[in-house]
Amino acid sequence: MKDLQEVQPLGYCSRELFGDGQGVLKGRKRCTGVNVFTEIDEHLPLRDFLVCPRCERQIGRSGSKGNGRIYYYYNCQFVKQYQERFQADTINEAFIRHLNEIAINAPIIDYYSSVSLIH
Repeated sequence: MKDLQEVQPLGYCSRELFGDGQGVLKGRKRCTGVNVFTEIDEHLPLRDFLVCPRCERQIGRSGSKGNGRIYYYYNCQFVKQYQERFQADTINEAFIRHLNEIAINAPIIDYYSSVSLIH
C-alpha cells in the first residue's frame, strides 16, 4: 500500500478538496458537521411562529421517512401525554389561504399610493 504522502488526486476533485480529505485522514483536520435541518427548514417556514393550542408553548419541527419520501411535521415537544403533531403541508397551505383572504385589493393600493405621494 502506498504511503499517504505519495497519493495524488486523479482529477475527480479539486486539489483543495483532496487536501482537505488528506488532512482528515492524517488527523490534522476535523470533519465538519452538516446542518440536518437545512432541508427541513425550507419545508417548515412557520417553525418559529406557531404556538401549541394546548400548552401555548412554541411548536417544534420534525421530519420522518416513509413510503420513499420525507413527511414534515410541526409538533409540540413539551407535553409527552398527547404529542400534538400537525402535517406541515396542511398547515402551510392553510396559512397561505389565510394570507390570500386578507390581501389588499388593487383600488386600495392605488389610493394609498396616491395619498403617500401628496404628503
